[in-house]
Amino acid sequence: MASEIRVNKINDRVGLGTVTYTDTGIIVSGIVTANSFKGDGSQLTGVTSVGGATGVDFNDNVKIRLGDSQDLQIYHDSNHSYIDDAGTGNLRLRSGTLEITNLASNKTSAVFSSGGGQTLNFNNSTKFVTTNTGAIVTGVLTATSFSGDGS
Repeated sequence: MASEIRVNKINDRVGLGTVTYTDTGIIVSGIVTANSFKGDGSQLTGVTSVGGATGVDFNDNVKIRLGDSQDLQIYHDSNHSYIDDAGTGNLRLRSGTLEITNLASNKTSAVFSSGGGQTLNFNNSTKFVTTNTGAIVTGVLTATSFSGDGS
């Protein structure tokens, strides 16, 4: 049996809204502000932001899991950070230009550009660039074999 009351405040946690007490829990329509939440959150809907200005913090080994079968997982294990894609299809990083840099963003390892050559660097120095006619290697190129006319 459900009962309903209209409230202006309950312990300074609920703004103007409706609280319904049911046999299985409490249903709130309106804005809820809480310092903590317990439960699996599987019935939450309408969430438009999480974490405010500071972000959302997860402990080590707590995974962000996406997909019906939890195919995509993002987590940190106290030593390394992971993006695991165990589902069907490909993991696609989509961007006009994708840069892989160090944490300080002052050394670039690779640049993948949708409108130009792909660049690989060594210690922030360009060593390999793809072009519309092949590739440009800067520095010494060592190979165990070579095929072609060498021109």
